[in-house]
Amino acid sequence: MFKFFSACRKEYLILIRDMAGLILLFLMPMIMVVILALDKKEGRLVGKPDIVSRGFVDVEHDGSVIDRGKELVAVAFGKGHHEHSAIHTQVKEMLSRFFYEQTKRRPMIITTAIEV
Repeated sequence: MFKFFSACRKEYLILIRDMAGLILLFLMPMIMVVILALDKKEGRLVGKPDIVSRGFVDVEHDGSVIDRGKELVAVAFGKGHHEHSAIHTQVKEMLSRFFYEQTKRRPMIITTAIEV
């Protein structure tokens, strides 16, 4: 059982010892929330997107990956005239591919588009 988890970094594991002395292992989920503000009339991105990461990368030590992801989304959706439903799928696919190439990890990506 422990060989399965040997490939994981220890800071992403949660160890819990129960009353019987058994050790339970849990993996912290890797979640990213992408928040986009879209112009209601033109459908273009207003400002830069915001990306909130939990359990994926330590922003204090390596926030450059998150910043490059923000720039990637800003360049792709800054021109306007995007269908609202297609934006969610495109952002997820684009960032999933980008973050896997950079970190070899696949976080769960949740997108939220707010029309202003």
